[in-house]
Amino acid sequence: MHFPKQLLLCSALLSTLAAGGCALGPGDQASNDPPRLVNSFGSNKPNVWDFASSFGPVPSTLQAEGDSLCHKQGLKRAVGYHPKAEHPDGTSYDGGGFLCARPDTNNG
Repeated sequence: MHFPKQLLLCSALLSTLAAGGCALGPGDQASNDPPRLVNSFGSNKPNVWDFASSFGPVPSTLQAEGDSLCHKQGLKRAVGYHPKAEHPDGTSYDGGGFLCARPDTNNG
């Protein structure tokens, strides 16, 4: 599956993440450790970010771009941003990456 320059998907099962004690959303600021895309559960599932809590808030200057990229992936809106978000191979995305809210969530 091909993704745009800034991958946005965060579509892991919330119950699975909650059961594991992982944070489900962005923090107050981007962490020093960038989030990385990882394989999701099942071969037909999109990749997901490993740690949503690594994202900080979306800067107001990037909100429209983030929302547009999220919408293109069928997601609701950008709710987090990290300037050094990583591809699965560990290389950084040009321009960072966005964490998107799924259409079936009340977040954002």
